[in-house]
Amino acid sequence: MATKFINLNNLATFLAKLKTLFVAKELKTGSTSTYKVLSDNNLTDELVTKINNAGDSTFSGAYADLTGKPSIGGKEIASGNQTAASLGLATPADVTAAANNARAGAVNDVKNLGYQTTSQVETAITAKGYQTAAQVDTIVTGKGYQTAANVDSKVNAAKTELQNSLGSAFRAKGSTMFASLPAPASATKGDVWNITDQFTTDDQFVDGSGKTLPAGTNVVAVAVTTGDTTVMKWDALTGMIDLSGYMRKTDLTPASDAEIDALFA
Repeated sequence: MATKFINLNNLATFLAKLKTLFVAKELKTGSTSTYKVLSDNNLTDELVTKINNAGDSTFSGAYADLTGKPSIGGKEIASGNQTAASLGLATPADVTAAANNARAGAVNDVKNLGYQTTSQVETAITAKGYQTAAQVDTIVTGKGYQTAANVDSKVNAAKTELQNSLGSAFRAKGSTMFASLPAPASATKGDVWNITDQFTTDDQFVDGSGKTLPAGTNVVAVAVTTGDTTVMKWDALTGMIDLSGYMRKTDLTPASDAEIDALFA
């Protein structure tokens, strides 16, 4: 059974049907963005109470008369300009001074506890005869051990050799009609031919006979070993893609307006 799809004309019909089922929204009187709803009273009881009591308010509007003034760190914000001192906050200068005092105290603590400085540690290491990194490198080089750079160089050389070998594995022989393709027994392993016409494989192919391949398929000569016997065969350098599970264009047909009408019947 064909699978149906919906186009813009179908959607237009669908929209027309919806408009017959629902009432269009109306804007509230005097509003350009708020629409009417099904309720005559759109306010909660709490809001209605506040509105009714608004006339009894004695608030002067002055900041000083405001209850619940904002605060920072327990310090109530007064009217007018605020300073860090009035809010009990440290200024940048206070923070810098505190940091300098803490740093000086830490240095004194280290000295009092007997910890050594970098120069003192280096002097002690030199006196003990321990070797530096440069001295160790000199000894390693003298022993003939390979560094990371030496190893990387050899790895890169091996990689290049492998890539060159792979690049020379195939040898392009040219293009030919399938009927003129040489027998694999007369070919050298790695020979590649481009077949210019559609053809069907025979028993001289690795995949066996009976497979139809398109024009432009490349075939390569390979050695196939079965038991103690090795023979040359052609191997097609292309894959076969199974498209049987995909939907065809002919499987899609547009839905009709009548079918949409039937949905609302």
